[in-house]
Amino acid sequence: MNITPLSIVNAMRENIKDADIQFTQGRCYQLYAMLKELFPQAVAWYEGNHIYTEINGEYYDINGVYLEIPHDAYLLSSEPRIEEEAKTWNYIPDMRMGLN
Repeated sequence: MNITPLSIVNAMRENIKDADIQFTQGRCYQLYAMLKELFPQAVAWYEGNHIYTEINGEYYDINGVYLEIPHDAYLLSSEPRIEEEAKTWNYIPDMRMGLN
C-alpha cells in the first residue's frame, strides 16, 4: 500500500472520533506535525486561526486535499510567535453538547 498524505488524513477521519471537529478547532498544528514526520518536505501555512499543510504543491487539512488555500494565508515559519503558540493549541470539547 502506498501511503500518501490523503490516505493518512482519510484514515484519521475514519478512526478518530470527531476528527473533523478536533482538527479544525484546535489541533490543526498537530495534524501538520504528524504529516511532517511522514513527509519531511511538509510546510505549514497559517490563515486566520487555521493551519494547512503543503506537501508537493498540494494543501491538506483534516477535510482533505486542496489545490489552493485562502489568498491571505502565509508561511507559519514567518511568524515565530504564532508558530510557538500553535504548538500548544488543543481541542477543548464543548461540555454543554448533549446536555438538556
